[in-house]
Amino acid sequence: MLTQYFMILFSVFSINALHISFWDNNLTETSSFSTLTFKLANVTQLRQAKTNGLSNLYYAFWFFYDPLPTGYVLRDDWQHRWATIESDVSAMYHDGTIEGFFLGDELVYNGLNLSSLAFVSNFLRERYTNATIWYNEAQPPVTTGKDRFGVVHNYSVPASLSWLSVDKYHEDGANKSWVELVVKPFYDNYVFPRLAPNQSVAIVPGAFSSDNNPGCNRSCYDTMCATDATSFYNWARCSARTICFSIAELVLLPSAPLLPLNTCDSPCMFSLCSE
Repeated sequence: MLTQYFMILFSVFSINALHISFWDNNLTETSSFSTLTFKLANVTQLRQAKTNGLSNLYYAFWFFYDPLPTGYVLRDDWQHRWATIESDVSAMYHDGTIEGFFLGDELVYNGLNLSSLAFVSNFLRERYTNATIWYNEAQPPVTTGKDRFGVVHNYSVPASLSWLSVDKYHEDGANKSWVELVVKPFYDNYVFPRLAPNQSVAIVPGAFSSDNNPGCNRSCYDTMCATDATSFYNWARCSARTICFSIAELVLLPSAPLLPLNTCDSPCMFSLCSE
């Protein structure tokens, strides 16, 4: 039986650490082979994760943003919502249970205005000076400024943000040159120029499958995703601006090997999809 997760591999080069996590992390299944969570906001679960040796980013989205059908907005009652949890959050931050905050996924693409994005990031930075603050974005706002409603934003990265990740995938089969020819230029042209020297990126290779793509069946997707992830990972550990390596929608068994931290010119061979 296959178990599907959103897997995150954080390679923090300054301390030579490798963090491994999963979207919607089920700690009973993944705590023995992961090191970080970013989708938890429950104090008991966060403290248990810390007891199990995991690092944590607090999932702040629901306390600040409202995902309305017409677009994400800053909640009118965000101050009340935050007040109900602030003492717990402060205690967990200062005792090391959490190391920062995950703001959410594809925020501007889903209509959130840039002032509301920056407001929350700034709000948290002012209170938690050394916290890691991260959010993930879709590609269109970064390249054209356009969200899914057709509204064009003058996209920029809040100065208070620590990490930015941007979804960029393909579905046309394995290509060992795709990262070199497509992804790296995307980051060079649209992402890195927007970052301050103290900010880093998370690169996000896809790991997914489809029965509806006539040009790529499940076996093709498996090969493509593994090829891409290998290329992404080898690039990430050689890049001074990349602090985390993120795999979306990964199919993985607990027995799958962890990725080695070795020299940049060493081959990194591993399987992403197991049955």
